[in-house]
Amino acid sequence: MVARGSFAYRRRLWAAIMGVMFLLFGYTGVLLSRCPYNIAYSKAAGRTPHPLLDAHTQGETLTGEEPSNDRGPAAGPLVVLLLSSMPRSGSTLLTDLLGKIQDSVAVFEPLWLIEKTECFKDEACIQRYLGEIFSCTFSDDFENWLKGKGLFFQYFNEQARKCLAQKGKEKDACLKAMNLRALCAATSVVVVKVVRARLAWLHNMLEDSLINLKVLQLTRDPRASLRSIATFGWDSNPPSRCAELEDDLLTYERMRQAFPDKVLQVHYERLCLHPTEVTKDMFRFLLDNATLPAAVTAYVQQHLLSGTSKKGTMTTFKNSSEEFQAWRFKIKEKQLMAIEAEPACQRAIRHMGHATFGSEASARNTSLPLILNAT
Repeated sequence: MVARGSFAYRRRLWAAIMGVMFLLFGYTGVLLSRCPYNIAYSKAAGRTPHPLLDAHTQGETLTGEEPSNDRGPAAGPLVVLLLSSMPRSGSTLLTDLLGKIQDSVAVFEPLWLIEKTECFKDEACIQRYLGEIFSCTFSDDFENWLKGKGLFFQYFNEQARKCLAQKGKEKDACLKAMNLRALCAATSVVVVKVVRARLAWLHNMLEDSLINLKVLQLTRDPRASLRSIATFGWDSNPPSRCAELEDDLLTYERMRQAFPDKVLQVHYERLCLHPTEVTKDMFRFLLDNATLPAAVTAYVQQHLLSGTSKKGTMTTFKNSSEEFQAWRFKIKEKQLMAIEAEPACQRAIRHMGHATFGSEASARNTSLPLILNAT
């Protein structure tokens, strides 16, 4: 007998409600009406909002009551938003690790789809777009895009990986048979990896009792991230990149005060140095249980504690005891000096409790610690 109010009870209740709603209205019907974040996105993306919601009922109930974020306890899956301030900060590794949670799905880089649209320039529109992901009410266009981007879709779940391993018509049929909205709504945990959003944009969602949202803010020394970004030929402009990082670091301090049970900062360097301890901290925060599932323990052992690394830009196999400061032996003096001379980068580095080196020779000198007052 499942106890009323338990996570399992709420999950079963949610699945039953979703089943009835699907039979009556379909996923693109009434499910959108429960999500107050969809109107502006629908318009900016050129889609028609659901007829039950118009410009006069944005976020309101159909009875004309005032909208409220206090709408009772969340009934859907736990949404774990992995938010990284910069690319090349270890977010793929952490997404892969969290994807080992039983019955979870992972949505990898959803903002990629709208990066070149008007919606991406509108903070409110991005919030609403993410709201559709969090509530498993995303569009057919999004579902088709995700299925077609194998590099991202491989992280969704084991079924996705099996489909992607097939060829030709068998692969197409396998992918077509996957109803991502249904799989998302029925799961226990939805992991969403985002590196193109600011932490401050999530304030309203964290206040919304209808969304069972927890945020892991992943940070990494900007010198490591910017060096890696530059090797890809991406925009590694230190002033703008570090300004965004600094903004997220400062926002986290405020968010942590306001939502201590909903936001947690994860330092990539500490994850590398103490992978089991940090992973337990994350699971205690996310699931109120620091006991790691066997699949997660095996992943940490294989990918972080084996003492070996594998080559590849997206590899998650790391010699973690060396990886946290491997950039010190790869960065060139010109880039190091440019980053350390940028005020926003200096402040971010100090905020993390890391040392500045001032020269390539000092960066290479391992007798000079990266982490000051390490514990």
